[in-house]
Amino acid sequence: MNKINIQDIFINTYKNKEPFFLLKKKNKLNFKIINEKILKGTAGVVFSNYKKLNKNILVIYGDNYLSINIKSFFSFFENNNLDFLMGVYKKKDFSNSGYVEFDNNNNIKKFIEKNPSFIKKTGYANAGIYLFKKKFFKNIKKNNKFLDFSKDIFSQKIFNKRSKIYKIKSCTTFDTVPLIKKNLNLR
Repeated sequence: MNKINIQDIFINTYKNKEPFFLLKKKNKLNFKIINEKILKGTAGVVFSNYKKLNKNILVIYGDNYLSINIKSFFSFFENNNLDFLMGVYKKKDFSNSGYVEFDNNNNIKKFIEKNPSFIKKTGYANAGIYLFKKKFFKNIKKNNKFLDFSKDIFSQKIFNKRSKIYKIKSCTTFDTVPLIKKNLNLR
């Protein structure tokens, strides 16, 4: 597989949409901007735009820098006929990160979001990259208008035997909007 068939790219914004419009225009990029009027959370945006999305959905948090080969990530998903794939990276402190527990076959067993008592726990953290079949979240309870994958979705014990982790080298977070403004020479 030499190419990934990506049909649509969506960038989700809230309050700071202008830098993304300028980035798109200046670099002639082909993506669609979803501008939230009311903050919905990452999962909330996915579910509120569900009809626009295709059978496989790739979510990448915009404030993370990942050391990952997207083609390999996608190939792993396809070759293993998965329903859900989560990128993880090794970490020592889980007080500010989601802790992912998995078995010897890399099947996700449990997800625990930001636990202050895990300050000295070593393991694998959620890297903020997911690839899933659209139908995987079909029966998810969506009680709120604001939905976070980590807090509201992964806590529902949704993972099945076709839900795996994919280990990546590293993940670093940053503030997206100032970085884009800096690269566009905006203040």
